[in-house]
Amino acid sequence: MVGATNGEVVPSVAGVCADVLAPTVNDWRGVALLALAWGATLTTFSCCIAAIAVAAKPMSPSTATDTLPLACLFFAVGIGNVLLPFKIKRLDRKKAYLVGCLTGASGCAVITAGCVLESFALICIGACLQGMSAADGQNYRFASSLLAPSAKEVATGSVLFGGVFGAILGPGVIVRAKHFLTYDFAGIFLLCIGMHAVAFVLISCVQFPVAKPPQGGVLAKSRSLSVIFAQPLAAAGMLGTSMAYVIMMLIMAPTPLVMTGEFGFSLNEAGIVMMVHMVLMFAPSIFTAKMIVRFGPMVVAIHGCCLCIICGFVNLAGIELANFMIALALLGLFWNNLFLASTALLQKSFEPHEGPKAQALNDGVASTLTGTCTLMTASLVDTIGWNGENITAIAAAVATGLALVVLWLLADRRRKQKLQQDAKSQS
Repeated sequence: MVGATNGEVVPSVAGVCADVLAPTVNDWRGVALLALAWGATLTTFSCCIAAIAVAAKPMSPSTATDTLPLACLFFAVGIGNVLLPFKIKRLDRKKAYLVGCLTGASGCAVITAGCVLESFALICIGACLQGMSAADGQNYRFASSLLAPSAKEVATGSVLFGGVFGAILGPGVIVRAKHFLTYDFAGIFLLCIGMHAVAFVLISCVQFPVAKPPQGGVLAKSRSLSVIFAQPLAAAGMLGTSMAYVIMMLIMAPTPLVMTGEFGFSLNEAGIVMMVHMVLMFAPSIFTAKMIVRFGPMVVAIHGCCLCIICGFVNLAGIELANFMIALALLGLFWNNLFLASTALLQKSFEPHEGPKAQALNDGVASTLTGTCTLMTASLVDTIGWNGENITAIAAAVATGLALVVLWLLADRRRKQKLQQDAKSQS
C-alpha cells in the first residue's frame, strides 16, 4: 500500500517491478556517463536555442513566425516525453535512449538541409526531430535515480551538472561555425550530428538496472495520473517544472533576436550571453542538490523565484551588454533552483513503478507550455516591448512563488492530518 511520511510516498514491497528496481549499490560510473551524454545532447539543444530562430528568420513568412522553429523544438519535447514510457516498455531504457540519439542526428541533418535549401519548413521539421531527441536527454535525470537510489538528489544534480559542457560547447563554440560551410548556419547543425554520435556511444556504455519482483511478490496496482497529481506535492512539482521553463523562455527565447535585431549586438555577443546563461543553468546543480537536502525543496524553489525577479529588474535597468549578461546569468540560476527543487518535490509523490508515466506527463506538460510560450514571445515583444516582456516575467515569478507556498502548506496540513489519523488508529 502507499504510505506517506512528511508528505513523501513510501514505496511498498509490492510496488517493485521491472526497470524500476534500482541496485543496492550506487553506480556513480553510470551517473557520470549519463552526465556526459546529457552534456552532448544539450550541446545540440543549446545550439538550436541560440541559433535556429536567427537562422530561420530570413525565410520566415512573417514576424509572428520568427520563433516557430524554436516553438516546434519545445512542442516536440512534449510529444517525446509522452511517447518515452511506451518506448522504454517496448525497447527497454537503453535502446529507447539510443533511438533518441539517432532521432536527434536525423533532425540536425534535416536542419542542415533546410539551411542549404533555404527551406523554413525543413528547419521546422528538423527542430521537431531534435526536440523528440531532447526529451530522452531530459529523462536522463530520472534514470540517474535508478543508478544511485540512495542519493537521488545528488545523482540528479550530477547529471544536470553535465549540461555545463553542452552550455559551453553549444553557444560558446559550435555556434561560431556559422560560416563553416558556404551556407550560413549549416555548419553549426552539421557539427551537432557528431555530438549525437558521442551521446550514442556514451549511452551504449551505461548498464541500466533491470530487476524482477522478489519471489512471492505481487505487483501493486499503479494509481491513475489524476490521483497522483491531486497530491499537493505532485501538483507543486509539475507547476514548478512548467514555470521554470515558461518564465525562462519569456526572457530567453527573444533575447538573441532582440540583441541582434533591435539593439545592434552581433551574433557572437548574443552567443556569449546565451553561453553564460546556459552554464549557470547547470553549473550549480550539485550545490543546489545539497541545498535541497539541507533546507528542503520549497526553500530552494522560492529562492529561485526571487532570483528571477531580480533578473527582470536588471533587464529593465538598461540595454547594455552587461545588463543582458547579468540578467541572463540570474535567469540561469533561477531555472536551476526552481527546476531541481520541483524535480525533488515530484519524486516525493509517486512510487517507483509509477515513475515513468508521472515523469512523462510532468515533462510533457512543461514542454507543451514552453512551446506555446516560445511561439508567443515574438508577438509579445512586438506588442508590449522588451520591458513589458520582463515585467510579465516578474509577475509570473511572484505568482509561481505564492502558488508553491500554498501547495506546500496544503501538503503539510494533509501530513499532519495523516499523522493524527495514524495516532488514533494505534490508540
